[in-house]
Amino acid sequence: METVLTIVFLAVAAVWVCVKLGYELQMFQQNSYRNERYFKWLGKNYASIDRVVELAALVAIAIIWFTGINKWWLMLPSLMQLLLTIKTLTRKSKVKLKFTSRAKRLYFTSLAIIVIGVVANVIYTGMMGGLLTTAANGILTCIILPIANIILKPVERHINNWYINDAKRILKEHPGLIIVGITGSYGKTSTKHFLETILSQKYNVLMTPGSFNTTMGVVRTIREYLKPTHEVFICEMGAKQIGDIKEICDLVHPKYGILTSVAEQHLDTFKTSRTSARPNLNSSTPCRRTVAHSSTPIMKSSKIPTTARRLNTIPRRTRLRITMLTCKNLPIRRMALISE
Repeated sequence: METVLTIVFLAVAAVWVCVKLGYELQMFQQNSYRNERYFKWLGKNYASIDRVVELAALVAIAIIWFTGINKWWLMLPSLMQLLLTIKTLTRKSKVKLKFTSRAKRLYFTSLAIIVIGVVANVIYTGMMGGLLTTAANGILTCIILPIANIILKPVERHINNWYINDAKRILKEHPGLIIVGITGSYGKTSTKHFLETILSQKYNVLMTPGSFNTTMGVVRTIREYLKPTHEVFICEMGAKQIGDIKEICDLVHPKYGILTSVAEQHLDTFKTSRTSARPNLNSSTPCRRTVAHSSTPIMKSSKIPTTARRLNTIPRRTRLRITMLTCKNLPIRRMALISE
């Protein structure tokens, strides 16, 4: 009878671990599958009531096992895990987990690591050892997931390179395609939609859907949505760390660039506003023209070596002023600073 009870409680713990792993994967995905970013998020969000309940369930199982008291007491930690499962499944989130191919590989690799550990303990220590290991793995999912990510790194690199090269091949088949890159700390998506509305009056326009502003998001857009009839491709380019914009520019080679604004966004990875400005300004591919907003404080204070020239293309009654800048030491050839 006690063995049957232990198996039932082990099944409850296993369900909780699977659900908990899914939640951690959701957070891992939102941090771009990057271990360093995930651990920074974890450091800020680790302390919670849920973590205390998880630890209490683990301690309770250990006490019941080592003291040898009646197995019915396992109902207490099992109830804790059941409540945690229900809470996790009913938790509301703005960005839900997208079970992409990469997410599936990461989930099942992590699950395989957990299963191996549990089975090994069941073989050598019995069902109670397996139950204790399962409860411990539930707490350690935040560590197991990054380990699985490291294991899968060579596989993911190979897969990503194949997709990127395929996207480059498709772009080469569209030599007349005009590519516009949009980046900045905020306002990228709104600017993208405004520009698409304007240009679609004359051209057949494709823009990156939603917030597809990562390298792989752009790759997916090119592979799934770009058609021979498209004349303009508006590419939103997001930067979470130095090198992100360069990576996208190396892929699409934008002809024109728009810099919406540079502000104190993503300071957890860029540290300062000036560092945040660097990946936006230093694109690896020279755009013919890049439009930026000069009223942004960081743009006013940026020491960009330029030669300014006033243009009289805006009606005098408007408050807008455009200054064309010829950049000396930047890969951007010309930049239009727009101010009121």
